[in-house]
Amino acid sequence: MKKHSEACPDCETGELHLERYNDEFEYRGQTLTVEGLECLNCDHCGTEIIRPEQIRHGDKLFADARRRADGL
Repeated sequence: MKKHSEACPDCETGELHLERYNDEFEYRGQTLTVEGLECLNCDHCGTEIIRPEQIRHGDKLFADARRRADGL
């Protein structure tokens, strides 16, 4: 991922900035929390973009949370 900010593709006015966040989901009767998810947010229009590498990273974090819940 680029270190410098880039222009928002939607409004072309704001800049995209990396945001890290947590999410919760239900799995086998448990509420699991996944920390360290990432997306890009525009500081002008609020557009949220999730790039393919961020999706892959998030998928791994969700899979890790399910494995921990299963005792693996």
